[in-house]
Amino acid sequence: MRRLLGILVGAGMLLGLAIMPVAGAASDEPGKFIVMKHLCNADIQSEADFVAVENAGAGGQAGGEGTLPGLVATVLACPTVVTTADAPTEGAIASEPTDFEFTLSDSAGASYALSADGEFMQAALCESDIQLDADGSGSIDEDVCLDVSMYGFEPVAEGQLTVTETTPPGDSRFGTVRFTPASTDEMALIGGIANPLVFDTTLDETVDEPPLPLEEYADNVIVAHVYNFQGAASMPNAAMEAPTTNTALPLTLVFGALLASAGAALAVRRARA
Repeated sequence: MRRLLGILVGAGMLLGLAIMPVAGAASDEPGKFIVMKHLCNADIQSEADFVAVENAGAGGQAGGEGTLPGLVATVLACPTVVTTADAPTEGAIASEPTDFEFTLSDSAGASYALSADGEFMQAALCESDIQLDADGSGSIDEDVCLDVSMYGFEPVAEGQLTVTETTPPGDSRFGTVRFTPASTDEMALIGGIANPLVFDTTLDETVDEPPLPLEEYADNVIVAHVYNFQGAASMPNAAMEAPTTNTALPLTLVFGALLASAGAALAVRRARA
C-alpha cells in the first residue's frame, strides 16, 4: 500500500503556523490563475455528499471548508485528473487521465484555453510533507502520496476573470470549487459556485508568506480546486455509502483519519521523478 513519491508538494507549516494576511491591493504585475481539476468518486453525487466528506476531515482531525483536513479528505474522495497529453505523479493517487477543457477570459480581453495555453505542473502531496498518517498505517511515510497536478495560465490581467469548464472530464458535471487554506484566494470569487466561475483578482489579500512555498502560490496567483461529480445530476444522495476508490493505484485510505490543522497550508515543490 505504499506509493513511490514524486514529491512536488510539501505542506510543511501545518500545526499552528500563523499566516497573517495583510491588506490586499491591486498590483501592476500581471497575475497567474491555476486550475487543479478533481474527479469525484461515484458515491459523491451532490454538494451535500461532498460537504459530508469535507466535514468529516482526515487524519483524526475535524474538517470543514477552508481547513486542511477538509481539503485533503476531498482530494482523497475526488482525486486529481489530468488530460491524456499529461501524466499524474508516478506512484501517487490520481484519477485516470482523460480529456477536458477550460477557457479563460480576463479584463484586458485576452482569452486562454487549457489545451493550448495551460502550463502543466506535475505535483504530489506525501505524508512526509504534511507530517500526517494519510493511510492509517500507523507511520508517516515518504511514499504514500496524493497527486495534486495542475494547470497554470499567465499573464492574466488584474480585474474580472471568467473561467469556464467547456468540456468536463468523462461522464461528469461541474460540482463545486474550493481554495487552498490560508491563501485568501476565496475572496476573489464573486460569481458564486457555478460554471462559469467569475473572479475579481484584485480582491484576494496578500500574505506575509505564501501558503505553499512555490512561486506559483505567491502574490498575484489564484488557485482554484474545481471538483466534478460523476453521472447525471438526478442521481440520489449517497454521502454515507461505502466509498469507491477512483485511483490509478490500489491504496486504501481512511477518510475519517487524515491530516491536521485548519489554518495551515499545503506546501508544493516541483515534482521529482
